[in-house]
Amino acid sequence: SIRKSRDDSNTGFTELDQLIFSEKVNSWRNQTFTVITPSYWLSTCAKKSTLFKNSSIHTIAHPIALTTFYRRHVSTSRYELGLPLDQKLILFCAMDPLNNPIKGWEIANETMWHLEVAEPGKYALVICGSDEEEKSLPYQSYWPGKIHDDERLAKLYSAVDVVICPSSQEGFGQVALEAQACGTPVIASDVGGFKDIIQQDKTGLLVNERDASGFASGVSK
Repeated sequence: SIRKSRDDSNTGFTELDQLIFSEKVNSWRNQTFTVITPSYWLSTCAKKSTLFKNSSIHTIAHPIALTTFYRRHVSTSRYELGLPLDQKLILFCAMDPLNNPIKGWEIANETMWHLEVAEPGKYALVICGSDEEEKSLPYQSYWPGKIHDDERLAKLYSAVDVVICPSSQEGFGQVALEAQACGTPVIASDVGGFKDIIQQDKTGLLVNERDASGFASGVSK
């Protein structure tokens, strides 16, 4: 097993991390790099890093096709996707969303709990990207599964009232960009690439990381 170094007990670094980092420092000492990142947040991280601070650093965001990701008719999209017409729908969308701790399933679930207590039955959660069978939850939920068709995904973004992205880390935030292109507001953690994508109080809201009550307030707003 790999032990954590005493000197880095507060950083989470292991001895293997330190060894690899030292090898990079020694090997790249006289190298020149051009670093391309998808967000200004990542570019800032690179500029502050020991390895890349003297490199040429550029930001090129991930593109999306606006011929695909655009606003569809809400009722038609809901009908085609088998979603209710008379309920406020909140989308939580990620690859393997329930088992990837970075994506914030616990916060999404707690957000729904806050909303259900405040206004029972008003909201339902649409969980996209999971292969799991539908779970029994203390609020209404819908499970469209994994969607590999961008047209269908754009319909889903158009069908819901709001998208929540409670991630603890996010290098860019593709879901947030696609949702906003479809005219749907996004509430996201104030972390990483979300800072580049969301215009506060215009296209969505940034709230404190892991603040479920903040997400619930944002949904209500």
